[in-house]
Amino acid sequence: MVSLTSMDVTIAVTVNGSAFETPSQVNFTDEGEIPTCSLVFPAGSSAKYGISKKDIVRIFIGLDGVPEYPRFTGHLKEEDGFISDRMELVASLNRGVDDNRFVDDYDNLDGMEIGQAIFTIFSEISELSWMTCHVEQTNPIVRVPTDFRFPNGISKYDLIRQLRDLATDPNDPLDLGRYTTFQHGDRFYFRKMPNPSSVTPSVILTYSEDLLDIDPEATIRFAYNKSVVKGDDGVLATFQNDHRIATDGLAEAAIISNEDIKSNGDAYEIARANVMSKMVRKAGADAMSHLLLYQMPDVSVIQIVGAPHGLSDNYMLKSLMVDITEATVSISGSLDIPVDLLSTNLSRLLQVSGSGSNALALQN
Repeated sequence: MVSLTSMDVTIAVTVNGSAFETPSQVNFTDEGEIPTCSLVFPAGSSAKYGISKKDIVRIFIGLDGVPEYPRFTGHLKEEDGFISDRMELVASLNRGVDDNRFVDDYDNLDGMEIGQAIFTIFSEISELSWMTCHVEQTNPIVRVPTDFRFPNGISKYDLIRQLRDLATDPNDPLDLGRYTTFQHGDRFYFRKMPNPSSVTPSVILTYSEDLLDIDPEATIRFAYNKSVVKGDDGVLATFQNDHRIATDGLAEAAIISNEDIKSNGDAYEIARANVMSKMVRKAGADAMSHLLLYQMPDVSVIQIVGAPHGLSDNYMLKSLMVDITEATVSISGSLDIPVDLLSTNLSRLLQVSGSGSNALALQN
């Protein structure tokens, strides 16, 4: 048990529901895809060698007590077990990475609503039958395009990701109408990302020198508002967002060329997903607070108050890192800040041009 100001951080580990030895160190990283976790055990631990890759490991991290739900659920990355008393884990969704599926003219998802298609594929991952699946219907409804094919096979997890990336709202000017998939404990979710400006924040953080740090050179990136995709035998499609072109000027991505793309509809959906995933320039900020412990990337909205340069606002949590040793606790997350939402003062501070076709002054 580690002291964090006036709170105690409690760690508990179970394997297949049975209590396991308590680690002396926990390193947890969640970047919105498949979280990973590393456990270090005190010298002389013995029970750990009985674990295999098939076993389900749950890690409970709580403030002033053990929580009801695990912060991490997963399994060993490799069957080899441990090196130097360290256990390397990957979240249970990784089971879908090694589980493949063909999508062809005889077995496909054509015309199916995206949420239902994701539910269908997830239900086919036999090693995840113990997980509860929560899937939203897309709104407005987005359907799997005709000729959405992977005749040479694709992992079921990558197929879910491809479907998720198709679930966008082309009328949303700020790239906020996107969907996310994630694992939280024993549950899998597909849901729309919240709009930070219109939802109640999950956590309110007061700015201080160690709470928020802007690092524009590392995290500001360019945006695309037009994409062209070239496929096999004359297949060609273009997607562009007229609102962003009018606001920022034309910013076209490099042409995507792939002979595996067999239809104009498939090419169009790929072009649309490419634009929607990279349509708004982003600045990043780092927050550090124990209040972030239970938050989820791409789902939790964090409110910053009392910040300089007009930075006080609501922001999306994009990643979370938890590092716990016998003496210290560090809980931090990165926030995603669309440049459009930055105040005039902060835009000047970062030398960001918010209109026309001018590029950002600060580049990677």
